[in-house]
Amino acid sequence: MQLYLSEYLIESLVNVVYYYNNSAGIDSILKLPPINLKNLPVPLYSTELGIFLIGTSFSKDFGMGKECQIVAQVKGPVPSITLRKGIQIHAELGLDLECKKDSSSEIFWQVMTINTNYMNLNATINIEGQLLKMKINDADLSLKSVTDSTIGPVSTGVLNALISIFKTIVVGIINIITNDRGIDLNAALKELGINFISFGKTTLTPFDEYFLFYTSLIYNVERF
Repeated sequence: MQLYLSEYLIESLVNVVYYYNNSAGIDSILKLPPINLKNLPVPLYSTELGIFLIGTSFSKDFGMGKECQIVAQVKGPVPSITLRKGIQIHAELGLDLECKKDSSSEIFWQVMTINTNYMNLNATINIEGQLLKMKINDADLSLKSVTDSTIGPVSTGVLNALISIFKTIVVGIINIITNDRGIDLNAALKELGINFISFGKTTLTPFDEYFLFYTSLIYNVERF
């Protein structure tokens, strides 16, 4: 089977998801799984984060050496997508920073939500086996505001100091999910409740303004 995936088709799908979520009162189009900051190329714990959050109650509330995680989600205006031998995503992100208060607990507590300005992500995308992999090559990330803070006001100076650090973190977080791990296409079908069909050998070839998606479908007639 061959599919022609144009910019128009992909943006139409994004719009459907966006307006479906917003009709339910959800200000988010896509929420990524939590990423523990200890798994980043340069591990971060509450000790390191506390240095940048001096003047807040962060160190008092969370202490030192505690695990922290970020939950990233696409928020704000509907994202736009262009295809130029890769994929360019133009969107706003919301980054929920959460940390443990007790090392023996599995509970992560809200610290703050970091909101970015409308940003551009430039990425390459391919399929290996049945894994969809997207690697972000660069992102012009800039921070707009901090909301839902449980540690008191975060100063503009601190916010600006965090820009370069959180750019590395955000790109690292997304690449861990979308490139290192990849997105299993067959698992995605099951999540959608489609269990009577699966993808066989699959390839994705990028061109300007469109992708060509080739796959062989495997049918499980017992599940029809």
